Amino acid sequence: MGTSVNVADYGSLTVDDSGVPTFNMTTAQKVNAVIQGAKDVMACVDEIGTRHQRSVLDYAVWYREKHTCWDTYENYITMLA
Repeated sequence: MGTSVNVADYGSLTVDDSGVPTFNMTTAQKVNAVIQGAKDVMACVDEIGTRHQRSVLDYAVWYREKHTCWDTYENYITMLA
């Protein structure tokens, strides 16, 4: 997380003045995005498990209570994990 995105690999997203997003992605780019998202979730699960070991459930409850808005990719991936 926190790396730049290559438009050729994942397509692009534009948001109009009213906030409506438009995705410009080929089927291959959609597949790349899904695969990368799954890898990011698994990396996050691994990091949580490594750092918190026996208290994973406590961490999950704490994170959900502390982060009520998932407006970033990192917050969303962590919530999924």
